[in-house]
Amino acid sequence: MPMLPLMPRGSIDRLADVPIRWLVLGVLTLGIWIFVKAWTYRSDADLRTEGETLRIAVGEELDLTFQTRPSDPGEYQSPPSISSSSLQFLDVTAFRPAPQAGLAQRFRFKGAIPGRAIVVIHHTGKSPVIRDTVNVH
Repeated sequence: MPMLPLMPRGSIDRLADVPIRWLVLGVLTLGIWIFVKAWTYRSDADLRTEGETLRIAVGEELDLTFQTRPSDPGEYQSPPSISSSSLQFLDVTAFRPAPQAGLAQRFRFKGAIPGRAIVVIHHTGKSPVIRDTVNVH
């Protein structure tokens, strides 16, 4: 005696296709997301705007990281221009965060005495000049 199907024959086929479709869509979405993140990689320190006002304590270190666009050769010049002795320049380190990314540079500073300092960092290429104000307390 043949068994009667619990579901009509076409419904079982459609049910089996749903997880595969969702799996393919998920893998495709994940692949696109990974590609976009790798291509446009920037750390959160690089997502800065021009002319920020920063605040640090005396003795505290400050790291400012800037990245040059891959299409723009050149680098940010060191040492930067600092308007007062309230902020001391320590060093700069250059690195490349991803193969397709431009050169990134981390400038390190230290709060020396209470006051306000304007930091200006020029670029040898077309990237913008960086001008930040640092209040040392």
